[in-house]
Amino acid sequence: MKKRLIIGAIGAVLIYFLHPFLLAIPMILSPQYTGKRHDSTILQAHSSAVESFVKSEGFGTSRLRHKSLWNEGTVMVDDIRCNPWNIQLIGLTDEFGARYFDKSYEPPKKEDLLTAPSRKLAEEEQAAIEQIQNGLPISSRIEALPEDNELSGGNAFRLIAPIVARDKCLKCHDAVEGDLLGAFAYTLCPNS
Repeated sequence: MKKRLIIGAIGAVLIYFLHPFLLAIPMILSPQYTGKRHDSTILQAHSSAVESFVKSEGFGTSRLRHKSLWNEGTVMVDDIRCNPWNIQLIGLTDEFGARYFDKSYEPPKKEDLLTAPSRKLAEEEQAAIEQIQNGLPISSRIEALPEDNELSGGNAFRLIAPIVARDKCLKCHDAVEGDLLGAFAYTLCPNS
Protein backbone atom coordinates (compact mmCIF):
# COMPACT_ATOMS: atom_id res chain seq x y z
CA MET A 1 0.00 0.00 0.00
CA LYS A 2 2.77 2.43 0.98
CA LYS A 3 4.75 1.58 -2.16
CA ARG A 4 1.66 2.21 -4.30
CA LEU A 5 1.12 5.62 -2.71
CA ILE A 6 4.79 6.62 -3.23
CA ILE A 7 4.66 5.54 -6.88
CA GLY A 8 1.40 7.44 -7.28
CA ALA A 9 2.93 10.58 -5.74
CA ILE A 10 6.01 10.43 -7.99
CA GLY A 11 3.76 9.83 -10.99
CA ALA A 12 1.59 12.79 -10.03
CA VAL A 13 4.60 15.12 -9.89
CA LEU A 14 5.86 13.92 -13.27
CA ILE A 15 2.44 14.18 -14.86
CA TYR A 16 1.94 17.66 -13.43
CA PHE A 17 4.96 18.94 -15.29
CA LEU A 18 4.10 16.99 -18.44
CA HIS A 19 0.39 17.70 -18.70
CA PRO A 20 -1.75 19.13 -15.85
CA PHE A 21 -4.95 17.57 -17.17
CA LEU A 22 -3.58 14.09 -16.57
CA LEU A 23 -3.51 14.66 -12.80
CA ALA A 24 -6.77 12.76 -12.58
CA ILE A 25 -4.98 9.47 -13.35
CA PRO A 26 -3.27 9.06 -9.93
CA MET A 27 -6.55 10.00 -8.22
CA ILE A 28 -8.41 7.32 -10.15
CA LEU A 29 -5.69 4.76 -9.36
CA SER A 30 -5.77 5.69 -5.69
CA PRO A 31 -7.46 3.21 -3.35
CA GLN A 32 -9.55 6.10 -1.99
CA TYR A 33 -11.29 6.70 -5.32
CA THR A 34 -14.37 4.56 -5.84
CA GLY A 35 -15.93 6.36 -8.78
CA LYS A 36 -19.29 8.07 -8.78
CA ARG A 37 -22.18 6.33 -7.06
CA HIS A 38 -25.48 6.12 -8.85
CA ASP A 39 -29.05 5.70 -7.65
CA SER A 40 -28.41 6.22 -3.94
CA THR A 41 -31.57 7.26 -2.15
CA ILE A 42 -31.60 10.91 -1.14
CA LEU A 43 -31.26 9.83 2.51
CA GLN A 44 -28.18 7.70 1.70
CA ALA A 45 -26.68 10.55 -0.31
CA HIS A 46 -27.40 13.02 2.51
CA SER A 47 -25.80 10.69 5.04
CA SER A 48 -22.65 10.62 2.88
CA ALA A 49 -22.66 14.41 2.53
CA VAL A 50 -22.95 14.93 6.29
CA GLU A 51 -20.28 12.31 6.97
CA SER A 52 -17.99 14.06 4.52
CA PHE A 53 -18.76 17.48 5.98
CA VAL A 54 -18.07 16.32 9.56
CA LYS A 55 -14.92 14.31 8.77
CA SER A 56 -13.22 16.85 6.54
CA GLU A 57 -10.85 19.47 7.80
CA GLY A 58 -11.74 23.10 7.26
CA PHE A 59 -14.54 24.29 5.04
CA GLY A 60 -15.05 24.87 1.35
CA THR A 61 -15.48 22.36 -1.44
CA SER A 62 -13.18 19.87 0.26
CA ARG A 63 -15.74 19.40 3.00
CA LEU A 64 -18.21 17.94 0.51
CA ARG A 65 -15.78 16.17 -1.79
CA HIS A 66 -13.64 14.54 0.92
CA LYS A 67 -12.37 11.22 -0.47
CA SER A 68 -15.35 9.35 -1.85
CA LEU A 69 -17.91 10.15 0.85
CA TRP A 70 -20.05 12.50 -1.28
CA ASN A 71 -19.67 11.30 -4.80
CA GLU A 72 -23.17 11.01 -6.20
CA GLY A 73 -23.76 10.77 -9.93
CA THR A 74 -27.52 10.30 -9.58
CA VAL A 75 -29.87 10.26 -6.59
CA MET A 76 -33.25 8.57 -6.27
CA VAL A 77 -36.13 10.66 -4.93
CA ASP A 78 -39.53 8.91 -4.77
CA ASP A 79 -38.32 6.35 -7.35
CA ILE A 80 -37.30 9.15 -9.73
CA ARG A 81 -33.65 9.33 -10.81
CA CYS A 82 -32.32 12.86 -10.31
CA ASN A 83 -29.07 14.62 -11.08
CA PRO A 84 -27.61 16.51 -8.11
CA TRP A 85 -27.46 20.10 -9.30
CA ASN A 86 -26.28 22.02 -6.28
CA ILE A 87 -25.73 21.74 -2.53
CA GLN A 88 -26.09 24.81 -0.35
CA LEU A 89 -25.38 25.19 3.34
CA ILE A 90 -27.98 26.57 5.73
CA GLY A 91 -26.54 27.67 9.05
CA LEU A 92 -28.83 27.39 12.05
CA THR A 93 -26.51 28.10 14.94
CA ASP A 94 -27.43 30.25 17.91
CA GLU A 95 -24.31 32.37 17.51
CA PHE A 96 -25.08 33.40 13.90
CA GLY A 97 -28.80 32.70 13.49
CA ALA A 98 -30.50 31.17 10.45
CA ARG A 99 -28.55 31.92 7.26
CA TYR A 100 -28.72 30.52 3.74
CA PHE A 101 -25.36 30.65 1.97
CA ASP A 102 -26.57 30.90 -1.62
CA LYS A 103 -24.05 33.11 -3.38
CA SER A 104 -21.41 30.41 -3.60
CA TYR A 105 -21.40 26.85 -4.86
CA GLU A 106 -19.64 25.60 -1.76
CA PRO A 107 -19.87 26.06 1.99
CA PRO A 108 -17.91 29.11 3.16
CA LYS A 109 -14.50 28.69 4.71
CA LYS A 110 -14.57 28.84 8.48
CA GLU A 111 -12.61 32.09 8.63
CA ASP A 112 -15.11 33.66 6.22
CA LEU A 113 -18.31 32.75 8.10
CA LEU A 114 -18.92 36.25 9.40
CA THR A 115 -18.47 37.88 6.00
CA ALA A 116 -19.66 35.10 3.66
CA PRO A 117 -22.60 36.11 1.45
CA SER A 118 -25.79 34.86 3.05
CA ARG A 119 -29.44 35.77 3.34
CA LYS A 120 -32.35 35.13 5.65
CA LEU A 121 -34.43 32.03 4.99
CA ALA A 122 -37.41 32.44 2.69
CA GLU A 123 -40.82 31.38 4.06
CA GLU A 124 -40.78 28.00 2.28
CA GLU A 125 -37.23 27.31 3.49
CA GLN A 126 -38.24 28.18 7.06
CA ALA A 127 -41.25 25.86 6.72
CA ALA A 128 -38.93 23.07 5.50
CA ILE A 129 -36.68 23.61 8.55
CA GLU A 130 -39.75 23.41 10.79
CA GLN A 131 -40.66 20.06 9.17
CA ILE A 132 -37.19 18.78 10.10
CA GLN A 133 -37.47 20.16 13.63
CA ASN A 134 -40.77 18.25 13.91
CA GLY A 135 -39.06 14.97 13.11
CA LEU A 136 -39.03 14.55 9.31
CA PRO A 137 -35.65 13.23 8.08
CA ILE A 138 -35.93 15.37 4.96
CA SER A 139 -38.27 18.18 3.94
CA SER A 140 -41.03 18.13 1.37
CA ARG A 141 -40.03 19.43 -2.06
CA ILE A 142 -39.70 23.17 -2.38
CA GLU A 143 -39.09 25.33 -5.43
CA ALA A 144 -35.59 25.58 -6.84
CA LEU A 145 -33.94 28.96 -6.72
CA PRO A 146 -34.73 30.95 -9.89
CA GLU A 147 -31.17 30.74 -11.26
CA ASP A 148 -31.09 26.94 -10.79
CA ASN A 149 -34.52 26.49 -12.33
CA GLU A 150 -33.52 28.58 -15.33
CA LEU A 151 -30.34 26.53 -15.90
CA SER A 152 -32.18 23.21 -15.49
CA GLY A 153 -35.00 24.05 -17.88
CA GLY A 154 -37.55 24.54 -15.09
CA ASN A 155 -37.51 20.98 -13.71
CA ALA A 156 -35.35 21.44 -10.62
CA PHE A 157 -36.58 21.29 -7.03
CA ARG A 158 -34.96 21.45 -3.60
CA LEU A 159 -35.00 19.20 -0.56
CA ILE A 160 -33.63 20.27 2.81
CA ALA A 161 -32.06 17.79 5.23
CA PRO A 162 -30.56 18.33 8.71
CA ILE A 163 -27.00 18.55 9.94
CA VAL A 164 -27.12 17.43 13.56
CA ALA A 165 -24.30 18.04 16.07
CA ARG A 166 -21.96 15.13 16.68
CA ASP A 167 -19.12 14.85 19.14
CA LYS A 168 -16.64 16.14 16.53
CA CYS A 169 -18.78 19.25 15.92
CA LEU A 170 -18.55 20.33 19.55
CA LYS A 171 -14.91 21.39 19.18
CA CYS A 172 -16.05 24.49 17.28
CA HIS A 173 -19.77 24.78 18.06
CA ASP A 174 -21.31 25.72 21.40
CA ALA A 175 -23.88 22.92 21.26
CA VAL A 176 -24.70 19.47 22.60
CA GLU A 177 -24.89 16.27 20.57
CA GLY A 178 -28.18 16.10 18.72
CA ASP A 179 -28.64 19.87 18.32
CA LEU A 180 -29.66 21.02 14.86
CA LEU A 181 -26.67 23.06 13.64
CA GLY A 182 -27.70 23.48 10.04
CA ALA A 183 -28.96 21.79 6.93
CA PHE A 184 -28.07 21.06 3.36
CA ALA A 185 -30.39 22.29 0.64
CA TYR A 186 -30.09 19.92 -2.31
CA THR A 187 -31.11 21.15 -5.73
CA LEU A 188 -32.03 18.11 -7.83
CA CYS A 189 -33.13 17.82 -11.43
CA PRO A 190 -35.14 14.76 -12.57
CA ASN A 191 -33.48 12.79 -15.38
CA SER A 192 -35.62 13.02 -18.46
